[in-house]
Amino acid sequence: MVAAPTADHQPWPARLSASAQTVGVTHGQKPNLPAPFVTKSAANAPDTIQPPAGFLPTVPAGDGSVEIDTSGLEGLKPVVARHIDAITAQIDSHLRNLQNTDWQGQAKETAVTAVSGFSNAAKNLASDARTSITSYIDKQINLVLAGDR
Repeated sequence: MVAAPTADHQPWPARLSASAQTVGVTHGQKPNLPAPFVTKSAANAPDTIQPPAGFLPTVPAGDGSVEIDTSGLEGLKPVVARHIDAITAQIDSHLRNLQNTDWQGQAKETAVTAVSGFSNAAKNLASDARTSITSYIDKQINLVLAGDR
């Protein structure tokens, strides 16, 4: 158990003045340090070397043109369509599941109406996303082909 400090007994750091605390480190003298930024900073920077001969790839001789294949970009469009169609189908499935519940009455009709509205809004957003993504892909294809001329 540690006793609480009293007015006449403080833990040792509180009893020592700042100058008394430096006695053990600097033998009672002020620290003799160089002015800031006079000495070189200690660093561990990497050494810069030149790559060996033949390290960098070479461009084959020719007229400087290369064939551009946009099939990868074209192939993205059906992938986008499949994903958007899957999202839309899942939205429709959830709405059908709600409509086919055994739940009866005005509360069900209100819920189905609300969810139908949300579902239609979500499907419209999915359709907008499909159009936007497909347009972006077409734009990229056109930019690639324009740069190939």
